[in-house]
Amino acid sequence: MNKRVQTLMVILLGGFFLVGCEDADTIQTDINTQKPAVEQSSVNNEDEMGLIETLNNAKEIKIKEKVFSIGVGYDVYADGNLVGSIKGKVIKSFGDKFKLIDTNGNTVKEEKQIKRWGVKINRMAEVTSPGGNVTGYIGEERIKDFFSIGYRFHIYNENKEEIGYTKQKLTFLGEEFDIYDTEDNIDYDIDEEVFNLTSTYTIKVNDTSDIPVEDIVFYIAIQDCILTADKETASKENK
Repeated sequence: MNKRVQTLMVILLGGFFLVGCEDADTIQTDINTQKPAVEQSSVNNEDEMGLIETLNNAKEIKIKEKVFSIGVGYDVYADGNLVGSIKGKVIKSFGDKFKLIDTNGNTVKEEKQIKRWGVKINRMAEVTSPGGNVTGYIGEERIKDFFSIGYRFHIYNENKEEIGYTKQKLTFLGEEFDIYDTEDNIDYDIDEEVFNLTSTYTIKVNDTSDIPVEDIVFYIAIQDCILTADKETASKENK
């Protein structure tokens, strides 16, 4: 066998060996990259689950005012996990306007003050989907009589039918708010946590309810802004 043939055989064998190694490396790379791909798909599915569904499945929801925020801002937690936020602004002449946003920055629901319609309510807010479809209303009633001073909120569906209302209680540890359905069952129990640097509220879900949980989240933001404004007014009057 001459040297040229020997050299050719060496080249051919070397080529087969390299191709085999390359295929093996490619197969191993595919195997190694398949697992992360599956895990990533699982994470995406969880993200696509939706903030509203996450809140509906939660047993406890916490609304915590942001320490630093442009305008009004709150973080939203479901069973201890950060799942979204509330961003908004309060303008005395035009009322409040809030957005419920998921962790990807998508607006899930919006709330804004509107004109009242045929009910004895001090102020009325409209809740809409991102597409502008009305999903419900939140009405604010100012209560001031011999027995109590405070607020009662009424929750309405998209057909302007009342489906729930709130009751406010002042306790030694802060404010408490119960959300009742039209059969006087307490669907949500809300406690203010006073030992925090910022306003913090815990929502305990007592029962499945026709009252949308996102409306309760908006209600807390509205109620907190009202309480803050009342405290500022009282402070100015006492000076």
